[in-house]
Amino acid sequence: MSYEEKTQKYSTWGDKYLQHTDVLYSIQYEDTFKPINIQLALCEVCDSDCPFCSVAGRPLKSYIPWPKLTKMLSDFKSMGAKAVEITGGGNPMLYRDREHNKNINDVVEYCGMLGYDIGIITNSEKIERHLKPEMFECVNWIRISLIKLDEGKNPEDYDFCSFPRDRIGLSYIIYDNETGQPDELSRTNRVY
Repeated sequence: MSYEEKTQKYSTWGDKYLQHTDVLYSIQYEDTFKPINIQLALCEVCDSDCPFCSVAGRPLKSYIPWPKLTKMLSDFKSMGAKAVEITGGGNPMLYRDREHNKNINDVVEYCGMLGYDIGIITNSEKIERHLKPEMFECVNWIRISLIKLDEGKNPEDYDFCSFPRDRIGLSYIIYDNETGQPDELSRTNRVY
């Protein structure tokens, strides 16, 4: 298999590997693949009711137990992973492992200790409600969904606290509900 074929085999867009020459080297000369980025869905817990939710049909109570989580993160790091994107399955800022007394701060701290670049995708309107300011330095970026605006929050309700503004991204999905009826996936029967 040629270098180009190997690169494209492991990526939907192989050109992004040009930023990771160590991975290119391992593919080309060692015939091995090293992960670059982990997309980590910590939990299926959410405090929103997005009409476009991809996990609305799931029980919103599951989470990755702390011992399993730390093993996964350590294993991926030993394989060469460089970054972790904390995302999916609801709002990852709500992660709790009550049995081991762990939360999102522990996850960020552990990822930072392992040397990961860390990104978080959330819909939390108040960052410090979940993430301690001392964890901010570990996080490379946060992308915040503005869905809470549709749930009655005002723009001034968003409080980014002292999190650096140049590391915050915002997203908003425009949902067109012409029927005036609640979305079939809505847990609250809310009409957006």
